[in-house]
Amino acid sequence: MRPLNDMEWQKSRARLDDLLLNAAERYLRLRGVSGADIERGNNVLGDTLGAGSEPDYNDPAVVAAYAFKHLARRVTSLLGALMFLDERALPQRVLDIASGSDATSIALHLRFPGRRMIVDTVEPSREMRTLGDQFDLGAGLALNRRSGTFTDIVSGGLRLDPGAYDLIVMSTGFPYDTDWDDEFWNSLVGRMAVAAAEASTVIAIEPQAKARILVGSEMAFRATERFRTQQWCCHDMPEAVRQPSTLRRSTLMLQRYYPKGPSVQTWNPIRREYVVVAREGAMLAWRHSPVSQ
Repeated sequence: MRPLNDMEWQKSRARLDDLLLNAAERYLRLRGVSGADIERGNNVLGDTLGAGSEPDYNDPAVVAAYAFKHLARRVTSLLGALMFLDERALPQRVLDIASGSDATSIALHLRFPGRRMIVDTVEPSREMRTLGDQFDLGAGLALNRRSGTFTDIVSGGLRLDPGAYDLIVMSTGFPYDTDWDDEFWNSLVGRMAVAAAEASTVIAIEPQAKARILVGSEMAFRATERFRTQQWCCHDMPEAVRQPSTLRRSTLMLQRYYPKGPSVQTWNPIRREYVVVAREGAMLAWRHSPVSQ
């Protein structure tokens, strides 16, 4: 797919700034979140995600802090991953597992403005879903929200429509503390393989800290004999995607609540993101990018 040029990226970043600003303002008012709450949430994120554990995503203070600290970066990572899609097979129906506050849907909206798509989201956190509800993504995207986890998919408690999805996304959704064994991985990927359309793409994005966890998914995808695997690092994405950019309006709004808050950025050059992309015929392509780069 043709990369966006610099002007198109600037427009996408400006649109992301508007979307995040308006959604965050609505969420803060809805939940009565204060500057002190955002500071507490920011500290919780540092103490948990920074240490390789999961925070309570049903805490509005944590969700508000996450919106400013991580959401724009997550959207930008997904925008870069979407560059690997084959232009002849653009998505019509999307499954977003561990969707959080809809970073995938935001990225799809920015990358394919006005395109009609159905996005089925799976997310256990009520507050993350509530934050996602605050984004105005226009009439092109039809979002069907479901509460659930990876375990619900494996158990069959959350049913996926067979052959329905030409794009399946898992973005920073694997828990840090996962101890999934081979049977769990094989069951999860088997369910996804059944849900994938004949010509489909699977994208998984995880930070370097979860590289070990991605090995389990790689082996499970290969075991289906329907997928090949290839991995991209963030360094394989277009330069424009990886260029750090501060979202000015969102940063100014954050600092009105929390003057010590960090700037809202679209990329963190220290954080390495790893992207798994499946291509034509539900073949998963993975090119190894060494962690030591």
